[in-house]
Amino acid sequence: MRKEIKSESSLVDSHELIEGYKNRVQLLDGIIHYKEVKVMSSSQLDVMWDKVENLVAEHNAQYMIVDLVGCAASNAVQRNYLTTRMRRLKGKLRYAAIFTQKNILINLSIKFMMSSKEIFPYKVFNTRQEALLSIRQYQNQNASH
Repeated sequence: MRKEIKSESSLVDSHELIEGYKNRVQLLDGIIHYKEVKVMSSSQLDVMWDKVENLVAEHNAQYMIVDLVGCAASNAVQRNYLTTRMRRLKGKLRYAAIFTQKNILINLSIKFMMSSKEIFPYKVFNTRQEALLSIRQYQNQNASH
């Protein structure tokens, strides 16, 4: 009987964890806002990138702001997995603005991961405000063409 209660409890915990991950990805004013967790896992990336893909598909969201403040640098396996997930958005996501608060390790990781992949245009910023301003400028430039 204790095992059953424990199983139900872990299912509830698991559901809450998944919902918590989903809540870290939101669509606000036509822009996907993505707030990465401190330490990545493939299951967490799946939940969050599934939601990103759904927002792109269902709402034609083409811009994304990514908050990597406080995140640990990813390892090679995580970078490869994340790259695989991001490739699905090639040609759909027009631009991503990433902010890290000058985290040198994260900035190097981003540069390494994105430089050879040509997945979608991006820029790295220190603050959320700079990243958001960049998206607005990118939207305005592309609206006038």
